[in-house]
Amino acid sequence: MQGVSNPVPRIRHPDWLAKRVSAALNKNKQRHITDVFKRVSKEEYLLKAAEEDSRMVVDQSGDMEDFGIPGINSGGGGSSSAMSKPKTGMFRKAANKRKRDPRDTLEGITAQLADLGLAPDPSAAYAPWLAHSKQVWALKRKLRAMRIKAIANGDNLPEDSQQAAAQGPMPVGQFFTRSHVSLSLGVWHVLQWTETDTPGELKAWVWIGGQLHGVRVSVPRTLYVTSNVPSQEISGSKFFAEAKSMVLPRASYVPQSTHLYKCVMSEAEYIGFQSSWSSFFAHPSIGGVYETEITPMDRALIQLGATAWLGSAAKLQGVGRSMTDVVSLDDLETRRSSLTLPHGIASQMWRPRDIAYALLYHTSSQDGRQFFSLVLPYAARGHVWVVNTGQQAVQLQIPNLERLYRESYAAARAAQLEAQGGGDSGGVGIDDGAFPYPETIEFSSLAFSTAQAAYRSINAALAKCVDEKRGPVILAYQSPQPIRHLQSSMRSLAEFPTVAMPVHQADRTLPAFDWQRHACRRMVASLLNCSQWVDERIALAQYADVPLGNIPADAPLFLADVFFARKLSLAKHILWWSPSSKPDLGGRQDDEFSNMSVDGADFLSGFSTSVEINTPGSYSSTCAEIELKGLAVNTILKAPLVNEIEGAMGVFGFDSMTGDATREAAA
Repeated sequence: MQGVSNPVPRIRHPDWLAKRVSAALNKNKQRHITDVFKRVSKEEYLLKAAEEDSRMVVDQSGDMEDFGIPGINSGGGGSSSAMSKPKTGMFRKAANKRKRDPRDTLEGITAQLADLGLAPDPSAAYAPWLAHSKQVWALKRKLRAMRIKAIANGDNLPEDSQQAAAQGPMPVGQFFTRSHVSLSLGVWHVLQWTETDTPGELKAWVWIGGQLHGVRVSVPRTLYVTSNVPSQEISGSKFFAEAKSMVLPRASYVPQSTHLYKCVMSEAEYIGFQSSWSSFFAHPSIGGVYETEITPMDRALIQLGATAWLGSAAKLQGVGRSMTDVVSLDDLETRRSSLTLPHGIASQMWRPRDIAYALLYHTSSQDGRQFFSLVLPYAARGHVWVVNTGQQAVQLQIPNLERLYRESYAAARAAQLEAQGGGDSGGVGIDDGAFPYPETIEFSSLAFSTAQAAYRSINAALAKCVDEKRGPVILAYQSPQPIRHLQSSMRSLAEFPTVAMPVHQADRTLPAFDWQRHACRRMVASLLNCSQWVDERIALAQYADVPLGNIPADAPLFLADVFFARKLSLAKHILWWSPSSKPDLGGRQDDEFSNMSVDGADFLSGFSTSVEINTPGSYSSTCAEIELKGLAVNTILKAPLVNEIEGAMGVFGFDSMTGDATREAAA
């Protein structure tokens, strides 16, 4: 207890003494706050604050909020000379502009801070000290705004990764400052919208300035309700507001005396009180409820898409100051909703090779056999997991994957060179896709008799990829199972934006014999096809302004629906978006389509209104729209001609009638 070690080591201390000694010598024990801070009086605090303020003005150092911002030095006599010779791109551009007030430049603000001198003693003259401090705070806010604008415009960012590596690691303060500034002032390039466990809350994988951020966005539930209740009776409602100049689907079927209201609520309120809302919407005064089939995911894809930024009103309210903030969908603006585009939106567009890619390949059979593979081309590393629940000791029968990949890659490059030598220069080469392929890849393989053990090993490998932090990574997966099913077994999948590759019929089954070799060959073929396929998907996503990870397998049909829905929204039309074959007509779709059968010839039986039938297909000749009327009357009029051509006698009485008599009978 006096700091002296045990003089007789062979005799142990008693348990109570050994416990106290180990607690006293423990370097990781929690310290009391009184060990770090001490209580001071108000007079001592004011005196210390005045001394700190005076030293900050003299040394031209920044406060805590300026930590890590380039250009604001931490003190010393060399700060003035360093700040008088700016070398960043922002100041080079400013020198070429027209002359402006020198006090608004970096040198002018620095000189004003130095001219203010020492602050007076707050205990002796509080009012002069406060006035002096306000001037210092105002100048520092202006200086900090200039730094933030420089970071947002990318003027002081390295142009490529080689310069960044040469400059060394980014300071901690600059990292957090740049992340905050990127979210608040940068353009959001959304790679994927994913659902979370919170209803109505989506996670947006956003690429900003070379960094990948996961931002939570809340999407409210928006409905449109027609009712004969006047707007004066619901003027104080929390959820309802009158919607003017909106066009309903098939507005001619809606009585003109009804009123249209817009109902906005959170998704949690809509789901939690769904029975109450259903009873309310079934009231006789409600004519119809529209856009009930639009989910928060559909709303985000239609309203925002893949490019957005924080609006000016949201910036004034402080939205996006923290990475943990939940941003509302209404706080974001897009090209379609904003009249002015942010500065540098074209230069901030991401390119395919700005991001690294990984491939997760999975195939399975109904008898419990599964094959997993995770390939990281940027690290020239791959993993293979074989699962066979029918064997206690699973044997690996896979080929030499390094040689298989090397030969397949060489064959693909030889085929490409042969095609280019033959004059066929069209298409994208194997090395011209979203990412380059390494010459060799080192594979490791494991075998398991249970799927849970394989899931744990795969989850550990994915977590290791996250810990490596080699920059933004997109995970392309090819599996017959949906990604939600895989995420329930492998939690680390939620740490990546994902894009689903199409699954071929050969990837859905495994042969009875030599199935491991078959799966390895299919995996290598899928890997060599991944780069070109991802590059095409990125071009399609940027053209359609739809996130890369949200484009389904049937891309043309889905993008056509999104384009049409956006056009209707801009024209103030209420959407009839619906996942089923029936449009959302506010509850009338079941009545209008109740007697329709799309499978047989009874498609038009019992349907009293006019129907437009579109036959999809590809036609080489001109397509014409023909309107047919009075087919029954025309059949009666032309019935005698059929008998004349066939040379037969009429069976019915009107078959022997002349043309004039037939017309009189039909009239």
